[in-house]
Amino acid sequence: MRNIVKLVGHQRMVEGKHGPFVYNHHDHYVGMALELYGEYSEHEFELFKQLLKPTDHVIEVGANIGSHTVPLGKYLSEGMVHAFEPQPVVFQNLCANLSINSLENVLAWPYAIGAEHGSIVVPSVDYGRPGNFGAVSLKRKVMVLMFL
Repeated sequence: MRNIVKLVGHQRMVEGKHGPFVYNHHDHYVGMALELYGEYSEHEFELFKQLLKPTDHVIEVGANIGSHTVPLGKYLSEGMVHAFEPQPVVFQNLCANLSINSLENVLAWPYAIGAEHGSIVVPSVDYGRPGNFGAVSLKRKVMVLMFL
């Protein structure tokens, strides 16, 4: 049984394979994996280690709460990670996880990345209800011009 610390509201903290993680108890995907197994998609991180050197620089798009970012930051001891996460509440958890794991070689950015320059709408999410918060669809912001 993992040691899980109940924080305020829906926030929890668990000691994972790669360090402590703050997560949303209602996240039935990444949060649940961290709670049950102490890691999330470990096989993906193992693949990253085969492809990367500790001096590499990585851009992670859609970093979520940092379940890949934290181990990447530790592995890239002489490199750098730029982690992008556009959901404000999820971004706050990402920053908390980078801080409690003392990752000074990781920079978190509260932005979405796409093929074109422009604006998007980050939908409102009820983080107090069960869901998969990494599967939030970002919509392109549409500008309507009216001519009289």
